[in-house]
Amino acid sequence: MRDPPFILKYCTDFADVVIEEWPALPGGTVAVRASSSRTDGAMARSEAMSARARLRSPNETEAADGPRSGWAPLLGLLLVLALFSLVATERATGMLGWWPGPDTDHVSPTQAESRAMQYAAALPLGLSPVAADDRPQALASMALTADAARALATELDRRATGDGPLPAVLPSPVPAAAPAPTPWPLVWVTLWDTDAEDGDVVRVDSGGYSRTVTLRHAPLTFALPAPADGRLRLTGVYDGGGGITVGASSGPQVLPLPLMSAGQTLTIPVRSR
Repeated sequence: MRDPPFILKYCTDFADVVIEEWPALPGGTVAVRASSSRTDGAMARSEAMSARARLRSPNETEAADGPRSGWAPLLGLLLVLALFSLVATERATGMLGWWPGPDTDHVSPTQAESRAMQYAAALPLGLSPVAADDRPQALASMALTADAARALATELDRRATGDGPLPAVLPSPVPAAAPAPTPWPLVWVTLWDTDAEDGDVVRVDSGGYSRTVTLRHAPLTFALPAPADGRLRLTGVYDGGGGITVGASSGPQVLPLPLMSAGQTLTIPVRSR
């Protein structure tokens, strides 16, 4: 046997509204009946529905308006998990730059200032020339195509010996001694990553030769033409994180380079040994 209904009389200026609410049936259905002393107009029906709405509990409102989507809690959980995963990945790898990863450079401002001061004090860089017997090895180290290597070897020979023999009759006045032809030698250069091996990339330009190098802890030694203007140019191409940390040397001299950024070019004064 069911419990008696809950009855509420709701009075307004337009009508007397009576709400009858029966307890839930075994299936969970709640019987509600709203009536008004005015049955001849829409105003009475509106007052009855308004009165019932004021008495609804949150659960009843949800039941009357339709069940809410059961996906909302799951979507919220997935969003939280995705955010947590992103933060954890960034913390581990530093791929977005929020935090530097464990395998990126960690150069403090004091260390960066020290590198810059050591670089300025060590200039110019003395370039170690390639010996004649080492020229095949030097050409092989330049990562040139076979045709380009042969063309460079021919050009080196031509410049080392001059453009041709001196004329038999020299114009007056005759100089005391003809100037020796200016050689265009190959020199050795070594580059490496001084800190974390995080994929830093640089490009070196000298004497018309250009090479892009991904820096490793293991030094990479290769030959390049000595710059005719006495300036070797080093450009930052990619920063793996925390700045481009590159070390350079030629022969016995080690040049501590300042912390670089992508797009920055260092013009390094050089001298022959």
